[in-house]
Amino acid sequence: MAPASPISCGATLLSCIYDVSGTMEACASGIMRYHPDGPLSGWLFAGSVSVSPDYLKCGLGSLVNAQLLRDSHTAFGWVSVLEQAKTDNRASVGLITRCGLTQVEGKITVIINLTGGYVTC
Repeated sequence: MAPASPISCGATLLSCIYDVSGTMEACASGIMRYHPDGPLSGWLFAGSVSVSPDYLKCGLGSLVNAQLLRDSHTAFGWVSVLEQAKTDNRASVGLITRCGLTQVEGKITVIINLTGGYVTC
C-alpha cells in the first residue's frame, strides 16, 4: 500500500491509500465548513472513512484517517476536529480514538432522518 498525495479543493481535502496496482483501497475526507465567526470556527469536519472490503480490520481506516488529520492540519491549520460515530459502532469509535481524538464535554451532534428511519444523538 502506498499513500497518495492528498487532493485538496479549497477548504476540502481527500486522503487516499492505493494498492500496488493503483486501486484505491481506503479514503477519508475533511472540510473546513464552519463560519469563521461561529462557535466552531477553526474546527475541521472530518471522517467519511471508507475501506475496501478486502482490507477491513487491517488498520487502513485508522491509517488513512491519521493521514487526513496530518495533511489537513498542514493545509488548513485547524484548532479542533469534529468526527462522528454512533456510540454502538465500535469500529468507528475505535478508529477515531486510535487517532488520538476524544469526546469534548458539552459538544454533541444530533442527526435526524425525517423519513423516520433513525435518530442519532
